[in-house]
Amino acid sequence: VKTSEAMSIISRAIEYLNGSKGLSLEEIEKALKDVKHRDKIAVWARESVAKLIMSEIIDSNYDGEFGSDAFISREELINMINKIKI
Repeated sequence: VKTSEAMSIISRAIEYLNGSKGLSLEEIEKALKDVKHRDKIAVWARESVAKLIMSEIIDSNYDGEFGSDAFISREELINMINKIKI
């Protein structure tokens, strides 16, 4: 699974379980400011990645790859899922 897609799915699952509000552009930019490859995050996935950072599912200094060729590892995906608080 591609990194952006996985993060979007996890973010939507958290929203479904816990409810969530949309983020402002300022909140998204603030959350993503330390992400190493933030310029490669697809526009449609930026809010999802920001929400995962704000929910402490991933660190604000996340250095994983984004972009069309970036895939998430099973280990990384499992670690994210295990951090979901219901």
